[in-house]
Amino acid sequence: MFYFSIYCQFKCNYQFVAKFETEFKIKENEIYSFSLKEGRSRILKFNQMKSDAKEIEFISYSHKINPFKMFVSTQRNPSSQNTLPIIPSWIGGYYASVNKNSFNFCSNCTYYILLESEKGTADIFFMIKYENSVNKVNLQEPIFSTLKPVSMHCYSIEITDQFKNETLIIQTMLFSGSASLFINPWKNPREGNNTGIRSSLFYDFKFKNDIFSENLKLITPEERKENNTGNIF
Repeated sequence: MFYFSIYCQFKCNYQFVAKFETEFKIKENEIYSFSLKEGRSRILKFNQMKSDAKEIEFISYSHKINPFKMFVSTQRNPSSQNTLPIIPSWIGGYYASVNKNSFNFCSNCTYYILLESEKGTADIFFMIKYENSVNKVNLQEPIFSTLKPVSMHCYSIEITDQFKNETLIIQTMLFSGSASLFINPWKNPREGNNTGIRSSLFYDFKFKNDIFSENLKLITPEERKENNTGNIF
């Protein structure tokens, strides 16, 4: 047992937190944030249980652009010696991916991610995505991500009764590269389509916008009336 005493000669305000530096379990498609002081690190633990997963993406970024390190490994102590290939990404972050044809891809296993601040305090955001899956987006919660060439991310937005008479505003901002935004307010274009991703891009989406820097798309309640499920894909 440990005892702690805090003494103030005059009136003072303080915060006291006691915790163990343990592995932090994370889930896919959720954004996590960590504030790490210079030289401090955090190990994240991700249990990969999907046997049908084709590709897993590991994405990190920092708004403060303070330098930090990221290593991803199936070994318990990730390092530069055992990490997956890491690619520097936008906003001072990193990107890594592993697919079913990679030698370090596994099912029913655990991936460990090390985040370590190099200089100053780094506010790091991190998420894991399964490539080619449809991920649900919560209203007013931004999504930050990185895409490899000739690949895509799919999202769905559910329009609840609370917002059924409101205009939906979809804002996208491109930090690097080139991309296009495709929207379908009637059905999930992946359902019942056996012709592949590229075909669905050209035939199954209702709206298309090329993204050059910042883009706004408005979808009115009248445009959504034909949508029986309330979902925008």
